[in-house]
Formats: sequence, C-alpha cells, structure tokens
Amino acid sequence: MTKPVTIYAGAAGGDNAHREDDIGFNSDTGVTALAKGVNVVIESSGKGRPRCRRANGYSELFAGAYHSGFRDTGDAFVAKGTLLYRFKRERTLQLIVSGLTGARLCYAQHGERTFYGNGTQGGVIEGGVASSWPTDSYLGMDTVRAYSGAPVPGKMCIHGGRINIVTPSDPNTIYGSEYGMFNTFFKAENHQNFESRVIMMVEVETGMFVSTEHHTWFMQGQGALRDMKLFNKDVGPAFEWSEWHQKVAVADLGLPGGGYCRLWRGKTGAMVGFADGSIANLTDKMIDTNCGGLGASCYMKPHFIHSVG
Repeated sequence: MTKPVTIYAGAAGGDNAHREDDIGFNSDTGVTALAKGVNVVIESSGKGRPRCRRANGYSELFAGAYHSGFRDTGDAFVAKGTLLYRFKRERTLQLIVSGLTGARLCYAQHGERTFYGNGTQGGVIEGGVASSWPTDSYLGMDTVRAYSGAPVPGKMCIHGGRINIVTPSDPNTIYGSEYGMFNTFFKAENHQNFESRVIMMVEVETGMFVSTEHHTWFMQGQGALRDMKLFNKDVGPAFEWSEWHQKVAVADLGLPGGGYCRLWRGKTGAMVGFADGSIANLTDKMIDTNCGGLGASCYMKPHFIHSVG
C-alpha cells in the first residue's frame, strides 16, 4: 500500500538562498518554503503549521519619490526632494523645512524634540516648528578643555543622556556630547574610531549596536564613548539606512525573553539586536540578502518589512 503524500499544507517562509527545486519541502508535513511570494503574509502562532494568507490591502495616500521616513514615539516625518514634511494624524502632510539638499536624513528623538540632519544641514523640530540646533553652554567646574558645538550629523543616536554623531567629513569616528548637553562636545577625548565608515547606530538599554561597512559592533556601557567596551559581533555589516527607528518588544516577535530589541537588515539576513548585546538572525539560511544598494524598513506588528535597492 502506497503512503499518501501531502502536496501542500503550509509555508515556512520565503527562501531565495537555494534553487527552486531544493527549498526544503517536507513530504511528511506538506510544509514548504516559497521561492517567491506576492502580496502574502506567512504567520505562525508557534503551534501547528504556519499559515499563508493574502496580505491586507492598501491605498496610496501620496504619490512621488519620498524618502527618509521617521517616527519614534513623537511626530512622524517624511522627505520629498528638498522638502521635509510632518505626517499629521488626519493623513495630511505639513511642510516643516524647505531648501534641503535632498540627501537622506538621519533623526533622533528626545522627548518632544526631533533632531534631524543630512550631513550638511540640521536642526530640531518641536510642535511642528523647525529651528536651529540648540546652543547649550558648558555648565560645570572651570576647565581648560576646548569644547565645541555639535557637528552637523550624517548619522546620530541618543544613548545614556548623550547624543552621538558621525559626520561625512569624518565618517569612521563617532563623537559623543557631554551628558545632557547636545551642543557641547569635547571631541579630543569623547570619541570612538572604527576601521571603516559608520553606517548605523541603534541604542538598547545596555549600549549601542554600531555597523561599519565591514562589521557590526556592540558598544557596551551607558556613559561616555571613551568608557564603553567594544565587541565585534562577527555577523557582518548592516545595509545602510535599513534600521527600524523604534524599539520593538521581544515578545511581539514571538521570541523568548522579555524587554526590547532593535531590528535592521544585515548582509546575512534580518537581524535582531537584544538588550544584552546579543544578535540573532531571523532569516538565517533562508534569505540571501548579500546584494548591493541601500536599505529601508518598516515594522508593523508582528511583521518586520525590509528591502534593499
């Protein structure tokens, strides 16, 4: 008597790392990977077989070449050409800044203030109004240190009460501000050099994940950069601009443990960085992402949507 074979019972996810005739079909369960998926969502509750269903529909709100979208607990922003807009709750755009260069923007959220920069221009937005970078003054004991104002950021990240900045003119170095003073820098001492250009910085509770063009690092600590410990995570670099701006609850990803994590797209897959400095590859051996281009990402609970192009 022949044994019946289940032709299809569920999808385990996408797989472009193997040939279409070698993507891991399981004849016992009928579960297979997909060489290609169009407008579908693959869900798994952790019990039983993964379900493949049609994705929810969507509608176009604005047409055009938009870039540099951002939201992290505060207002949402998006750029189009040389213009920066605030995305309002009623799904309309409010012009905030004009006359930009059109280069991609980096952002950092601190309370109600959103800092932005593109390497040559920068400022801060609060309550829908843009202004120049704050001009803090040094407060403390008398000193002979040569403090300077904030450089215009090409990349930036707030961690431990300090803002950390990378500039296009010095792309291999992160400079950190003084505690609580985002326009006061002692560059000669509070900095960290890397072997190549820094293309990503994201913070977690115990430190920062930093990607250069060749490696992903974890800087452990909450103080000045000079006091943080540096670890090479040996997972390859990130795609530039692929990081998701907000922290994500670990439980929302269906992963064990608690707390919050960070998401980005690496050259070896979709990466998650945990608060303890460890990293996991969500698509290991399934998705080949080692291609050229810049990244983009969006997190819509529980889905991490990422692309390179």
